[in-house]
Amino acid sequence: MKNAISNESSPDHDSQSDYMPINDPTKIEECLILLLTRHETNTHDAGRAYNETCLHSEVSILQKDHGIMVDRVRKQIPNARSKAAYAHYFLTGNNRSKAMKLVDRLRSKRNAQPVSWEGAA
Repeated sequence: MKNAISNESSPDHDSQSDYMPINDPTKIEECLILLLTRHETNTHDAGRAYNETCLHSEVSILQKDHGIMVDRVRKQIPNARSKAAYAHYFLTGNNRSKAMKLVDRLRSKRNAQPVSWEGAA
């Protein structure tokens, strides 16, 4: 007779092992974390953080699909030969709390630990 494997938790079960993410973070999740952890961000910051080259597209998705309004200000590029400018994006007001909730929901879907938002609000 074969031994049956129990699905019940043992007293010494490590609950942290339940948090093994099943997928990598989505671009939206990484974009939100960048917006929440920096005062403002731009395409260059996103490129360095998670290889994003179209931050404006992610911002558009956040606004249209998730109702998170992202403010922006255009700043001229220092030492540029032309009058080129980049958009700098940032979250204000209740959009920050909406973003935190969305990040936690996205992380939960992929079985990742929630983010500690102390100091980010």
